[in-house]
Amino acid sequence: MAIFSTLKLVAAKKPNFVSPVQARRNKLSTRLWEQIELARAQRTGTLFAPTRTRTIRDDDGNTRTVERSRRVKQWWFVSQRD
Repeated sequence: MAIFSTLKLVAAKKPNFVSPVQARRNKLSTRLWEQIELARAQRTGTLFAPTRTRTIRDDDGNTRTVERSRRVKQWWFVSQRD
């Protein structure tokens, strides 16, 4: 417990700016992960449908969050072998 008394705690500052290059890299890596998961699901014969949370306002003006599945298009095709 003596080690805890010597530690100094400070408030961490979360960066609120992401460079455009890093944002594109993050977007590409997410899409590549989706393609890998889609290929694994097709190989095993299961369904891969990532969910997205949406905020919907009903007729009374109340807002609620709903999970909806996203459609992922495959980036590859299978050709016929001769």
